[in-house]
Amino acid sequence: STPELIALLQPFFFGFYLFRTEIHMQKYPEQAMTLTALQVIVTTALCGAWGLSLGGVPELGDVLAQASDSLASLTDAAELQSKLPALLGLLWMGLLPSGLSLALETVIVHKLSSSVTALTFTLEPVFAAVFGSLMLHEEFGASTAVGGALAIAAVLIRCAEPEQLKVAWKDTADTIKARLKPKNT
Repeated sequence: STPELIALLQPFFFGFYLFRTEIHMQKYPEQAMTLTALQVIVTTALCGAWGLSLGGVPELGDVLAQASDSLASLTDAAELQSKLPALLGLLWMGLLPSGLSLALETVIVHKLSSSVTALTFTLEPVFAAVFGSLMLHEEFGASTAVGGALAIAAVLIRCAEPEQLKVAWKDTADTIKARLKPKNT
């Protein structure tokens, strides 16, 4: 079905996006913020088009009237103070997760390869699970811990130098052999 197809294509397009970003950053290393701005504009346009295809958007006049009313009500200091947490929350959600993360991603993909960058992004759910557990007291089960450990191991293995991996594997194998070896009494 269409949702499953979209879910399967998403990682492909994300990998392609990182690969293309790496190529552009190699060609134009000083243009990270320009490339980020372009990414935000294209994402906004695509999301807007998708929104229109799903049933449209409210009338522009209604949106502008509501925005105007909201801004007019903020001229009162008490009203502004009461709405400040919500405004800061919107600013936080708009700038940090979206704009700043795209900017950092663009700069990082220039410093690292797109494969290392993509693999590092697999840690996003790990951090989400850890923060959810610590801040929201969400349950952190064994399967989550195993999945997180595998994601961390994948990043470490990919980023390690081959000689470091050989030493680590040998040390691990030696430790396992020593523990499995019967003790002489």
